[in-house]
Amino acid sequence: MEDLKELVDQDEVAKLIEYCEELEFKLAATPDDSVNLDEFYGAFLAAYLIQNELPSARFLWKRIPEEIKTSSEQLRAVWEVATDLWQRDYTPVYYSVEQKPWTPLIGSLMKKVAETLRERIFALLSEAYSSITVEEVSNFIGVPVDRVAQVTAERGWIYDAATNTLQPKKIVEPGIDRSASLGSFSRLTDLVIHLERS
Repeated sequence: MEDLKELVDQDEVAKLIEYCEELEFKLAATPDDSVNLDEFYGAFLAAYLIQNELPSARFLWKRIPEEIKTSSEQLRAVWEVATDLWQRDYTPVYYSVEQKPWTPLIGSLMKKVAETLRERIFALLSEAYSSITVEEVSNFIGVPVDRVAQVTAERGWIYDAATNTLQPKKIVEPGIDRSASLGSFSRLTDLVIHLERS
């Protein structure tokens, strides 16, 4: 379990998932009473949520022994967050992360769940909306209405006080040089035609 704590502290989510998957196989083959299954499964489930791997989280939940699910309030709370994410009901996610009595290990992972969700939502809103109300943004990102204008201004969004709306700033990602891609595709097409004729 020390490895688990180290990976959480180092913020190595992909490695944490890999570690948990391997440990799950080992525990299936040879049970180990020294492993805190509540913390293990809670961390494993939270790591999947951070990576937005909801189907993997769902299958993990089905694999967790029923006696662990029923005895662990914390594990059930992580699963509640997973179901809220699955249903795209984001307000309870932020509330749960802030209000539930998490252990330090699971608490740090759940904060990361909220942070990554907020970042994904910001990216989606920037792509999907040219104008959106402050209340809608508040619900999506889990920030009180009175702080939304400040939080979004930090990202370059424009606030219109008259209409109480925001204009998201489009996220510019380094793009692919389309002309090079089309040129490569054209050469590939020519090559395939040449090979078929040969």
